[in-house]
Amino acid sequence: MIKSIKNIFGLKSEFERLQWNDLRVIRTAWTVEDMNEAIEKGFNLHFVDYVQNPKIHSKLMLLKDAVTGKLKTTSDFRLKNNGDVLVKFYHYYPLKTTLPFAAYILPSDAQAGEYFVISHVIEDLVEGHWNQGDVLPLVMCKAKWTGEKFIYDYDPKDTKKTFIG
Repeated sequence: MIKSIKNIFGLKSEFERLQWNDLRVIRTAWTVEDMNEAIEKGFNLHFVDYVQNPKIHSKLMLLKDAVTGKLKTTSDFRLKNNGDVLVKFYHYYPLKTTLPFAAYILPSDAQAGEYFVISHVIEDLVEGHWNQGDVLPLVMCKAKWTGEKFIYDYDPKDTKKTFIG
């Protein structure tokens, strides 16, 4: 209801007014090595717990390509006839890291109230559903830095996207 009223009056949220290309990009450090490299280059780190979301899952199958003989993985049902199936489809949790945390790599001059593009969101937030059964995590989004944490341009009620393919 609120969204439709906003659309009628042409109102935009703080995030909708921002252009992706105008924002600086925040990268994510998934390993201790990446974190050390960022520190050595003068960046600051903002640590976030990595907790798996049980709603997110994917499927995977291992094929031996009929032409090349090389092994390949796929999560697309349409490709199951493109070679010999070595491992049938199974559902799994796509891990982002083996650590229980990760870190956003912040520029040393990041200001509270500044908007950024997060290139790889640490938290497992649902972006949408693939019509083949996978539930996909949010990868990239706009965010506002408060000086202590990021506020994402993310509304869990808007995760009803369906990806076709």
